[in-house]
Amino acid sequence: MDAGCELHGYCSDVTRTWPVSGRFTPAQRLVYSAVLHTHNQ
Repeated sequence: MDAGCELHGYCSDVTRTWPVSGRFTPAQRLVYSAVLHTHNQ
């Protein structure tokens, strides 16, 4: 899910990711973990 807004020249954005089925597949978990690791650095 991705949402954003702009007000008086300021911009904001929020993105959330979760598995629709309730659990990540091994391939999805690998990608999610790589993105999370990169984000946290």
